[in-house]
Amino acid sequence: MLNEWLLYGIVGAIAGFLAGMLGIGGGLILVPTLIFIFSSLGFSSEIITQLALGSALATIAFTAGSAVYTHHKAKMIDWPIVLKLAPALALGAYLGSLLIYLFSKLYWNYLFGSFCIFMSLKMMVHWKPHPGRQLPTWPWLSAAGVLIGSISSLLGIGGGTLIVPFLSWRQVPIKRAIGASSACGLLISIGGSFGYLSTGWGTPNLPQFSLGFIYIPALTGIVATSIFFAHLGAKATHSLPVIQIKRVFSILLALIGAKFLFFW
Repeated sequence: MLNEWLLYGIVGAIAGFLAGMLGIGGGLILVPTLIFIFSSLGFSSEIITQLALGSALATIAFTAGSAVYTHHKAKMIDWPIVLKLAPALALGAYLGSLLIYLFSKLYWNYLFGSFCIFMSLKMMVHWKPHPGRQLPTWPWLSAAGVLIGSISSLLGIGGGTLIVPFLSWRQVPIKRAIGASSACGLLISIGGSFGYLSTGWGTPNLPQFSLGFIYIPALTGIVATSIFFAHLGAKATHSLPVIQIKRVFSILLALIGAKFLFFW
């Protein structure tokens, strides 16, 4: 068990550092890594994907909480926008934990792999949406929140990769969009974590120390290092060649996507 916790600590350190430096969600690193680890530990193949998703979202709740505090102190969170999106995001995240049952493992692999390749291309070309219209009215904003929350929970990500472009497209300044995204990511991770916990409760073949589809050793090991290394990663943006590292990481994302699409 000690070696297993050490492994999760290393994973948390890497995910946190890259997330802090490159501004990407840790879920894109955590989910495929946890799937690989859980498979190597001999966990049931029937629950590995859900266990990785639930555990990843639970860790994001802690790291997002730290980011929310930082952005709030800097007065960079547009709370009216967050409050408008909050119920829809939390509901969507919970629904995402239910939608996983509509996907076979093969189709979920296609979805996750395609998203990784999309993110890889986005990082390579530095794509950013051009500002478009103002924020939509409440019904349409809620619909967008449910959709973003559902996709994020289904992929095990905090939602920043979807929320920031959406808010930027809707003429929210980029810094405030990032701040709002951190608060929205916290809501998504909490809603998704609750969903995976409740839907997995009592599921057979779960490993010891699981709360539904949340594996506590992975959660504690990752959180123990990810928050600290996320701060180091943020500081490293001023001293390391971030553009070159981002290109390398985009290639890694493309390889992960290809594995899920063609070789899993």
